[in-house]
Amino acid sequence: MRHKDDLRKLEEVCRDLENENKGFQARINFWCCQTCGHGAMENNGVKNYIFAHEQSMERAFPVEYETRYYDEFGNDCDCCDEYADTDEVEVSRANTLDPDGLYFHHHFEDESLKRRVVSAFNNAGFLVEWDGMSDDKSIRILDVK
Repeated sequence: MRHKDDLRKLEEVCRDLENENKGFQARINFWCCQTCGHGAMENNGVKNYIFAHEQSMERAFPVEYETRYYDEFGNDCDCCDEYADTDEVEVSRANTLDPDGLYFHHHFEDESLKRRVVSAFNNAGFLVEWDGMSDDKSIRILDVK
């Protein structure tokens, strides 16, 4: 029986890693893609980090959207009424990790952080697939059912 959902467990792992390791950043739903995420970290001078970008998050924790319709005054209206604008609004997000897992991109200048990151995810009940060597290979987090 699960006591916490996977998304909340991942958020807690990231928060704990940041609190325990000065200067280390661990982000979820960070920027739109890998390129932008790495750029943001580097532009802020962060040397040691992991992040899961929005695209990975949407695959790992599917989102359900609902279309909202607005009249010319910005008020909600029915889709069958005359409307001036629409907006896609997130209604819910899955709490259970998709079987394909979640990918974290990373950069480490402190080699000891690599072991701490893997250990933190393992201790939270996740399986980590990563060679621990290459900056080019993402860290894949899988749920252990």
